[in-house]
Amino acid sequence: KGQNAAGGRAEGVAQAPEYLEFKRSLEDVDLGEVRRRLEVKLPFPLEGKLTFEVQAAIPVNTPQHLKNYRLNGTATLPRVSIAGVEMTDVHSRLRFEKGILELQELKGRTPPPKGAPGVAGVFDGTARMELDPLGDLSADVHVDHFPLAVMLNLLPGAAGSADGSLTGRVEGHAPAKTLTDATTWRGTGSLTSERLQSYGLAL
Repeated sequence: KGQNAAGGRAEGVAQAPEYLEFKRSLEDVDLGEVRRRLEVKLPFPLEGKLTFEVQAAIPVNTPQHLKNYRLNGTATLPRVSIAGVEMTDVHSRLRFEKGILELQELKGRTPPPKGAPGVAGVFDGTARMELDPLGDLSADVHVDHFPLAVMLNLLPGAAGSADGSLTGRVEGHAPAKTLTDATTWRGTGSLTSERLQSYGLAL
């Protein structure tokens, strides 16, 4: 096991994680507190409360390495805000392993920004985020009456300039470190709308 001539551990050999496995259910866990306790540094704001039921494996001898944690279960968030995008009634199956968070059977609602007209849209699909090391966030979702204002509010100078909603399927990805900068997003999709208005122009 990586030992030197004197019988000690060889320098530079990574310590293999030793796991404590258990099942856990918690309600109304503050996401900000979880992030602080695990020392996860995210370059975008994250707010909300989480209720979950998971099978977990915690690396007791390497707790500082997030990529060694393993989680598998379900999660519910009555409200969550990620990089300024508000979502409600979010439900998902989750899996975390090797530093990657995967969300399956992801469903939720997206209300229009405060003061904007319209009703909440709905979405369902999958999402994936590379957390350790920090990499990309990617998603494949179907949206139904998704408020256009939610997207345009993330663009400089575009807040409050849109009305209408979008329905269809979208695949996209963005670097997590620039998630609040919509100009770094990349994606494809097929979308339709009954009515759109942006910058005073009705379509």
